[in-house]
Amino acid sequence: MGSSISLPFQLTKTLACALYEMQAISGVTPQYHVDTTINAKYNNFPTTLPASPPKIAYFGIGVNGFKNLNDQNLSAPYIPSAADLDLYQPLPFQIVPIGSDLTVAQRANYRMRVPITVGGQSYWAYYFKVLNFINNQVQIIQTNLTTGVETALSDFDPLNLTPTPGNTSAEGSTTSTIKTSVALTASLQITGAEVIEAINVLYGGNLLKSVISEIGIYLGNDQEVSMSDGVGGTFTGTEAIFSSLAYHYTSLGTSFGTPEQINNMGLRINSANAFLI
Repeated sequence: MGSSISLPFQLTKTLACALYEMQAISGVTPQYHVDTTINAKYNNFPTTLPASPPKIAYFGIGVNGFKNLNDQNLSAPYIPSAADLDLYQPLPFQIVPIGSDLTVAQRANYRMRVPITVGGQSYWAYYFKVLNFINNQVQIIQTNLTTGVETALSDFDPLNLTPTPGNTSAEGSTTSTIKTSVALTASLQITGAEVIEAINVLYGGNLLKSVISEIGIYLGNDQEVSMSDGVGGTFTGTEAIFSSLAYHYTSLGTSFGTPEQINNMGLRINSANAFLI
């Protein structure tokens, strides 16, 4: 009889990510599915096309990444589908009253600014946070599979222009203790102040809802646009244009119980997938 192992997390690369990634590297005539973007979902510059191919640039959080399997505290993350276009239950990073918006400096860290109404009150909700890429460069990373030690390679080896075949067995298989990957590393920071602010507005301060069990990595492009200030005026600001879910991560979650809590995570993106480190 077969058995299955329940993992503490699940991570899926989306079809949208694969589509826009392949278009960008091939140079073929691009397809732009404007009705399936996060901008279309929130009616936030829904038909604006990107000036260049969308890229990995933002992340978001959610609170519906797992389910209870029984009444003995056994839970498991949902397995995301590659067809997913957003998180199951997104949670904004910032919710502020319209008329008391974030300052220009505060707004620099956030994107996807959407008007919402809760209990008859109007707010601006910010659903994305800007990814911070470490070293701002793609790296060639060599990992020793025995020790787990990583080494960043500075360059390809020119000797491999005339490569030498490696050893092989009679079955045609090879073994290696070294894995080499081309990857980009980004940092993600989630604070208790952000989570609790949203929980206070959306869920009446119920901290049972403060377990962050979903993380979304999003494609898009920063663009200067004219925005409403919500009180009859406009201003020019930066917004995420043509944004789409690239990776959907689910887990048993991390509870944010105090405003002082800060969680710093690393995200490793390679050509095939992404994972938290």
